Amino acid sequence: MAEPATIRARNTSGEWTSIGIDRETGIVPESLTMAADKGGPSTLGFTLKRDPRTLWDDLQSGNQIEVEVNGSVVWGGRINLTPGSGRGASGLIQVAAQGWRAHLDDDQVDKYWVRTRLSDWRDARSFLTFPVNNRAKDSPTVSSNGLPTLGFAGNTTATTGDASAVALDLGPNRKWKRVVIETVAETVQADTVLYVLGTDAEGWADATRLDAISAQALTSGATQVFSGTISTSRRYAHILWYYNGAGGPWGVSPPSFRVKTLRLFDQTRDESGNASILKASDVVKDVLSSGALPLLSSSTDLIDTTAFNIPEFAPDGYKTPNEIMSAVNAFHDYRLGVTAEARLFFRANPTEPLYVAGEWSGDAFSDASLGNLDALYNRVIVEYTAADGTPAVSVRTATSGILTRQGLIRTKRLPVNAVLTSAAANQIGDVWLAKHNANAPLSGAITLGVGAVRSTVTGAEIHPALLLAAPGERLLLSDRTDPETGGVGRVGTIVTCTYDPIVETAQVQLDNDTASLEGWISRLQVVQGAG
Repeated sequence: MAEPATIRARNTSGEWTSIGIDRETGIVPESLTMAADKGGPSTLGFTLKRDPRTLWDDLQSGNQIEVEVNGSVVWGGRINLTPGSGRGASGLIQVAAQGWRAHLDDDQVDKYWVRTRLSDWRDARSFLTFPVNNRAKDSPTVSSNGLPTLGFAGNTTATTGDASAVALDLGPNRKWKRVVIETVAETVQADTVLYVLGTDAEGWADATRLDAISAQALTSGATQVFSGTISTSRRYAHILWYYNGAGGPWGVSPPSFRVKTLRLFDQTRDESGNASILKASDVVKDVLSSGALPLLSSSTDLIDTTAFNIPEFAPDGYKTPNEIMSAVNAFHDYRLGVTAEARLFFRANPTEPLYVAGEWSGDAFSDASLGNLDALYNRVIVEYTAADGTPAVSVRTATSGILTRQGLIRTKRLPVNAVLTSAAANQIGDVWLAKHNANAPLSGAITLGVGAVRSTVTGAEIHPALLLAAPGERLLLSDRTDPETGGVGRVGTIVTCTYDPIVETAQVQLDNDTASLEGWISRLQVVQGAG
């Protein structure tokens, strides 16, 4: 006898009820289907013989819904659609639900973490409300590659308080706390100093100045790095080349310097040694705690700590939590989604199989593996935009058994239309190659019933309904032959699973899923932009 599936819905009053048990007893869901992929539960559908003219409190759009099989919650999400037909005893309601990960696209977040883009800095006087008594009298320039140059006009008379200034408006919801600025001084004269100011207004005169990083003297012809933290996070950032002398004429070589790199940090946590130490896992945790995901568990137990330091991550305007986390995942290609219990996960891809199926499983594996070179590469050229707005490339290589044996070099051009550093481009290239240089990628489908699949850890049988939580995990087919080594057993990644409770079978799709990383990269392009 098939293990029954219990469907529970939470109405708008917060009451959980079992469909067919607590409402309209005996009228149970029919034609139930559940599906999941690497992002967690995806879709659910069933039919109910109920009058669609009645407003059923357990079937309202947005109601939370979960399914329990064999004592475990295997699917969770919310009701999306309830179209009906007929009336009275002949009425039917089609219930469609979407998994918890749909909640990742409900709200919008306006936030940045590290900003290095120079092209958005402007002459401070270009702000419409910049006070006319602020003495930014000498115009800064911005080169074609976005590098601001500050200085004073030659053969003019200097006045105490004169300045050349550029400014950046982060926006009403964004502020900066720490700055790291790298300068290249061309000419330096006495009584000229560098200031970095933080304000909540466009101006920076003494009357409106809110936070200032100590004046820094520059050395002619030298590259110097300065950093500082303001006491209160501020919306505007100003860079001033300031004259505090007694006045006098500039010669034919007035003081000037170029801003080579500039990093603004939302949190001091993300900077160390004048560099970004922002982690993708920090971004994911920040989004979870931002208030944009109120229906998810606050637990971070399923968020793996990452190691790569992201040099820049500054989403362009409001983005959904899904867009932000997917974009930052371009640096790792982790499993990202929400479990049936509404817990956010961001996890490294496993290398060892968690499940095993073999001759005892009964159903044959339908092998759709390509078995050719189309998906294999051992060289990638990452094309991106540098922080100064110039095009740049990163070339990365990796070893691929098949290509190496054949003496082949297969190269892929990978355009990433986003502002990156060389380190970030290298990371993306390495992660991309790790997915595309595997030997003989496994692709296909297998139907697994009760007793057909076991745990590789304990050897215990796994109920097929539990495979709804398996996408992203590895499955060993013990009755297959590895075409690379000739050994017994072949391993593939579970990409999707569809469970049928009537016959208690899970339809599992295996694939190396090389397209997922392209999805993360496309999100990075949309979120961060090319400047």
